[in-house]
Amino acid sequence: MYEHIEFVLSSYLNSSVSGTLEESNLALKRNLEQSRNFYCSLREELEQVLADPAYSWVNALESNEIAFFNDESAAKAYVEARLWTPYFGE
Repeated sequence: MYEHIEFVLSSYLNSSVSGTLEESNLALKRNLEQSRNFYCSLREELEQVLADPAYSWVNALESNEIAFFNDESAAKAYVEARLWTPYFGE
């Protein structure tokens, strides 16, 4: 359902992705700047999923081996800090 979110979680934030956190952030930033379609699609999906109370960030982050949370609000805050604010926050 949220294919761009899943792609970013598995390709840029996953703990098994080689490189440092800084390198992953830079690669994502570069891809967002180079592809307007990717930028717009990811932004739209993030807006939708951040407003979707049925979506589990705890499960999404855990299944992608990114971070482990016991509570949805903490997991959502982590995603907002890692994805929304740096790339789309106004």
